[in-house]
Amino acid sequence: MKKLSVLFAISILVAGMGFYRGWFAFSRSAPDAASNKVSITLDANPDKMKQDAKIVTERAKQLTGGVRNDAKADGRTNESVKPE
Repeated sequence: MKKLSVLFAISILVAGMGFYRGWFAFSRSAPDAASNKVSITLDANPDKMKQDAKIVTERAKQLTGGVRNDAKADGRTNESVKPE
């Protein structure tokens, strides 16, 4: 039951982020006067998802690359843990 709750919470977070970032959108057509039916559509924008994923990947590479470059440029080693 706990795993199901975690999965549900993650699903809600992804859906919320998706609507916020523009990955998903609801739209509705004008109601049909004769039948009183309303059509609601859920649209997904996979191009926006791919674009956001690419941005996140590039930023992660920049952040990790900067850390690696700083460590190499410093020239110091981590001597806080010494073997006995």
